Amino acid sequence: MSQQLYFNLLTFDWPQKPITLYFSLEQIKGSVSVYKSNHPNNITEIFPNLGNEGIEKIYTTFDKNVEGTTPLEIDFNDKNVFFYKDFLNYKLYHYFKSISGVVVTRNFIKEPQIWIINKTEEKKDFWVFNKFSLKIQFSKVSKFPELVIAYDDTSKMCKKSVIEVLEDVPATYIKKIINNKSVLNYQKIDAELKTSLDLEKSWPILNRELASKLNIDVEVERTKNRYIRYKTAIDEFVQTYLNNVDFKTLIPLHSLNYLPVEETRILHVDRSCNDLVFKGGEIGFTPKLDFPTKGALVTSPKPNITIFYIYHESHAEVCKELHNHLQKGTGTYYKGLYKFANIESHTDMSLAIKYKDENNPLPEIIEKLNNSNFNYENTYVAFYISPIAKFDEDKTRKKVYYRVKEELLKRRIISQVIDFDKLKSKINNYQFELNNISLALLAKLEGKPWQLSTSSNKDLIIGVGAFKNVDENTNYVASAFSFNNSGSFKKFEYFTKSDTNLLAGSICDAIHQYANLEENPTKVVIHFYKEMSDKELKPIIQKMNRLKLDCPLYIININKTNSEDLIAFDNNWYNRLMPKSGTIINIGKKEYLLFNNTRYNDSEKHSEQEGYPFPIKLKISSPNNEEDLDNFEIKKLIEQVYQFSRLYWKSLRQQNVPITIKYPEMVAEIAPHFESGNIPPHGKEILWFL
Repeated sequence: MSQQLYFNLLTFDWPQKPITLYFSLEQIKGSVSVYKSNHPNNITEIFPNLGNEGIEKIYTTFDKNVEGTTPLEIDFNDKNVFFYKDFLNYKLYHYFKSISGVVVTRNFIKEPQIWIINKTEEKKDFWVFNKFSLKIQFSKVSKFPELVIAYDDTSKMCKKSVIEVLEDVPATYIKKIINNKSVLNYQKIDAELKTSLDLEKSWPILNRELASKLNIDVEVERTKNRYIRYKTAIDEFVQTYLNNVDFKTLIPLHSLNYLPVEETRILHVDRSCNDLVFKGGEIGFTPKLDFPTKGALVTSPKPNITIFYIYHESHAEVCKELHNHLQKGTGTYYKGLYKFANIESHTDMSLAIKYKDENNPLPEIIEKLNNSNFNYENTYVAFYISPIAKFDEDKTRKKVYYRVKEELLKRRIISQVIDFDKLKSKINNYQFELNNISLALLAKLEGKPWQLSTSSNKDLIIGVGAFKNVDENTNYVASAFSFNNSGSFKKFEYFTKSDTNLLAGSICDAIHQYANLEENPTKVVIHFYKEMSDKELKPIIQKMNRLKLDCPLYIININKTNSEDLIAFDNNWYNRLMPKSGTIINIGKKEYLLFNNTRYNDSEKHSEQEGYPFPIKLKISSPNNEEDLDNFEIKKLIEQVYQFSRLYWKSLRQQNVPITIKYPEMVAEIAPHFESGNIPPHGKEILWFL
């Protein structure tokens, strides 16, 4: 069964005639700035001295003839594309603003985002809005201007006004509000604007913390297939809001049919990219099925593995049950730590730490750790049964979760945190959780569950990922996670986003160490969570030159396409829409979509539990070897990204993001909560964070 792939975009015509727009050199009411890079190419017709005066920006009211502006006819027929995009975004914003009941804002890249109320998901305490982004792009996957229609999931608006909510909740919990069909950042509203707002007719948008404070359950039942939910939403949006004369006058659409993906844009990873090597060199490709039957490639090299438990004194019986499961197995699919993950261990009950304070067990745990007699000829593993969930809404309580991990890591103790509430509720059916726990524990103990089946090339792959700490509104970065070609982990560094020099330095250190230990790499590949800047690249290239590494450097920018972007559907797979795993689609100059999931063939069978992940978006460049970056090399680099997603050892489930991005992101989520602000040196050489 061949795939029938379609993009979530519609094409339209360039304007056939010049359009008259209005400009000024000074800012006037209702105008927006136009920076030099976006100035129309004939702007000197009305401002002849513009180039001589060094003016960086001018102002426009677009097609509104306002006093103090000067008219200019602009040819947008495949010209002035950046300013044409600004003009269309302006027109789209005001077009939807004029429609009754529609809320309009802008997404994080300043494109129009349209909020449409979804009456079928309305609940007692809140309304639900479907959000759609409209993105203008030019001739990226066709010969025409293109309108990408993206579904950005939902937001929930409280049915109580801001004033009513403030009776029960401090203002700090209110982040955004809806007022007069606009979305406003409540925390940044200045006094002048707040004076003009009627907060009795303004409604807070529910975030997780605000909903918790108001005792509102925001969970909404939905189909597990995101492709179906996504496409159903944009289908309805297109038919309701784009299928009319007014919109087609604004954007002259060719049709309401999504653009088919040309065959010449489609590639597929080699089938061997799914191969994984297990115990004894046996090949499999589905960890969920193959790891329990084929066994770990390499067991833990750590000596004298000793387990102990940390738990609340009232949780002793549940802890005992967990211990029995780990030793003897439970259910059909979990046979115990040794039989499932080949971890031979002894449990020392004399080391058990029982604490009394459920809200803050940290002081008791630290005191008892300090008084424990650890023999460091042993390798210690602590199972911490936490009364506080990782996602607890209380920031003080949540901090305990991370601090316990830090205290254990400082003492070279491998930790495995288990949520008590989840454990208790599923104690008699905890086998699948134990599968994942045992897998992660083997990796933390420096065992190797499986590896890639790869060539003997000596590639060095470095991953840089980031996690945004919402509580502190800070980006943290973990780097350089370095791996060899088979996926064997080397080490990592960690620091905040602002440390550009440390970032470059850690990448350089990884290159230097690899060159010393493994001889010169065949190539250096950096997987980066965003586009690398010249400032970040320059010292890396200089370091490679100093080391006389005569090998190419490749940079792959890897983004998750969760929303607000281009994706594709397969209309020929039993109405499930998800393209086949390993499908690669060229979406521009050295830009690609990579579909990475568990649909390996055309069978209708697909486990709902495996999910329907969206593609990741790749942009590939080579600062020192661009001329040799041909289609063959690009495909090999994409296949490497695909393979590295198959080395995730926190769960047996297939991931769609490579560990080169995922692992740094996981460290960056945890480490900022550490009191010391640092990770001990030995902690940078093990996968303790899984």
